[in-house]
Amino acid sequence: MILKGVKHFGYGSEFSWPSLRRVAANFGMPAVEPVSEVVGTAGSSPPRKHVLHVFPSFGIGGVPLRMVRIINHLGKRLRHTVIALDNNFEAAASVNGDLDVTIVPVSGVSRGLLHNLAAGALTLRRLRPDLLMTYNWGAIEWAAACRISRVRRHVHLEAGFGRGEADTQFLRRVLFRRWALARCALIVVPSCRLQDLASRVWRLPAARIVYIPNGVDTERFSAPECDGVPGFVRRPGEMVIGTVAPLRPEKNVGRLLRLIL
Repeated sequence: MILKGVKHFGYGSEFSWPSLRRVAANFGMPAVEPVSEVVGTAGSSPPRKHVLHVFPSFGIGGVPLRMVRIINHLGKRLRHTVIALDNNFEAAASVNGDLDVTIVPVSGVSRGLLHNLAAGALTLRRLRPDLLMTYNWGAIEWAAACRISRVRRHVHLEAGFGRGEADTQFLRRVLFRRWALARCALIVVPSCRLQDLASRVWRLPAARIVYIPNGVDTERFSAPECDGVPGFVRRPGEMVIGTVAPLRPEKNVGRLLRLIL
């Protein structure tokens, strides 16, 4: 990996990195650092469309790893910038080394909504992505910041809820999603329940809600590994049911166990 500074995009001095950092420091806003880490190399190729991804975390998890596979599949047609609000970029290790993917740490993340919105808007104006992609509730403030910024296109992916919203929706989050995603080009959801919530509860236009179910690449797993699970031996004629998920209450792995026991 190569250390490289984020390119300056031609804005005036009022939007220089020192100015942005001073604004953030004075008002308690989060600021994007001017030094980032590039995964792969960016050759002297013609300008490509720039996609900015804002994740709550880019650690090892379903959404980050899924997006890594999509980034790898798209290849060199796009360049990507990844912001992880917790500065966890472990999933970046799986990005193909010849792609133009820049990871950008953030500092001074504040709990003040207005401060975060202003800082997000400044950063979006600075980076000027062709497409902004935000992920889950943890990045909803960046979705809101997009409403007061000149971003060409915004897509929000909502993959599910944490423990607090597993059974019911919080009114304040419903109202904030309704406002923050009102001008979003597309809202992508992986389940019919989320599709219904986005339309009926969040009151987003049904035409802009896209249902893309999660799936398994069966061809990838068609050839069994002899020692895929150390110590496990499959008996002849035995049917094996497995799951891969973090052991969090909202995943409800216990339901799967009760169904098969």
